Amino acid sequence: MLAFFKLIRWKNILITGATQYFLNYVIIRPGYKIAGLQPSLDTFHFALFVLTTLIITATGFIINDIVDFEIDRVKKPDSMILGKKISISRAKFLYVFWVIFGLIITLYLAYHIDNWSYAIMYPCAIALLLIYSLRLKQLPFVGNLVVALFVASVNMVILLAEKPGLTALKSTSPLLHGRILEIFIGFSIFAFCLTVFREIVKDIEDIEGDRIQGCKTIPILFGINAAKWIAFIFLFVLIISLSYWGFTQYHLVPIYNTVALVFGIGLPTLFVIYKLWKASSKKDFDFLSVLAKSIMISGQIYMLFFNLNAYVS
Repeated sequence: MLAFFKLIRWKNILITGATQYFLNYVIIRPGYKIAGLQPSLDTFHFALFVLTTLIITATGFIINDIVDFEIDRVKKPDSMILGKKISISRAKFLYVFWVIFGLIITLYLAYHIDNWSYAIMYPCAIALLLIYSLRLKQLPFVGNLVVALFVASVNMVILLAEKPGLTALKSTSPLLHGRILEIFIGFSIFAFCLTVFREIVKDIEDIEGDRIQGCKTIPILFGINAAKWIAFIFLFVLIISLSYWGFTQYHLVPIYNTVALVFGIGLPTLFVIYKLWKASSKKDFDFLSVLAKSIMISGQIYMLFFNLNAYVS
């Protein structure tokens, strides 16, 4: 069982699930309560919704490890799960089982909320992650963007699942509806920029192994300095977005919200920019990757400082 959790990157799974729960119970549901509305997904059905997202994420990791089995035997033989603790055939069975199980849950939820466009999301996500593992991640920058778009969509897909309730909220309280959309878009931009940065940093960190395997990542094609500049661009966009958010929201939210934004996300991001400028060794880039994940977690904690009543008072 422990090997299975390592295979599906349980820490990433935990972050994904926590993100969706925070967005739902800290942002959407309080908005419904203010407007006197009920959510489209009750507690049980929202848990099923989160489960489908976690299944998509987990199966993406499984199929990626299956495809990269031979490469990983060369790049990281000591940390491999497949072939040592879980056989390839077992991993393939787990992949197919969870894909089918997730599809069944998705079809049930689409029927429950009477929104069949939601049902299309699941097979599209599964197919995209499969294509990513087989082909897209070998292309310079395309693979980085796919991962970042997937992480950002973890936020936005909640809006699709809650479409009936949000439609009612738009009619009842257009201002509140608009504020919720702003928050979701803001967190998606945050997740997208930070993920692209982290993916590029990981490519720099793995440059020697990727070069041996014939991969065409940004640092291999254009050099480490060029990769650092591209990573810097996304951090710069993130800082600009954070600044815009802070200046446009500070008069609408309690002071502790702004303090959390500055000290929990803004200053750590500036520190990452400084460390990126100085980074030169594999250890430096590994540290930057850890910092980026820490800021992502800080972004989740930042959600807890929201008070939607401040937007409508």
